[in-house]
Amino acid sequence: MKTILENPHQNKVAERMNKTILEHVRSMQIHTGLSKKFWADTTNTTVYLINRGPSVPLNCGISLNHLRIFGCISYVHVELDRRRKLNPKSKRCIFNGYRASKYNYQFWDPENRKILMHKDVVFNEGMVYKDLLTKRSIPEQQSSAADSEFVEFDDVLVEKI
Repeated sequence: MKTILENPHQNKVAERMNKTILEHVRSMQIHTGLSKKFWADTTNTTVYLINRGPSVPLNCGISLNHLRIFGCISYVHVELDRRRKLNPKSKRCIFNGYRASKYNYQFWDPENRKILMHKDVVFNEGMVYKDLLTKRSIPEQQSSAADSEFVEFDDVLVEKI
């Protein structure tokens, strides 16, 4: 069956896939709390995942071990030539996609407002970008020592023997 130009509603399979991709993108953006300016990265990640899903017939086996939670907090290694002696060895970033190059993962560096591509990474899949935002929005007086990355000495209870 042939379709008329500029009438995409005639191709129902393609339109259904477009709707499915859009629903995935919307869900991922809401779950992670990333702004709408990352819609292209979210769309690319969605298509990457759909193409590796079980419904796509492939002749070869694909390893899914490299998949990570979209929008999770990640710690990207900073190369020795890009840091000073006492600077941290990693930078906190947000995972926002996959790339087919030798640098397999893409990250958003909110501090420098840049996209980084790297493969030497530690993922914290238990925390997404939205969790980081809500943690910062809690006033200092209301946050407990358990929620903090650092514990004050006054908060530590010492038992006497």
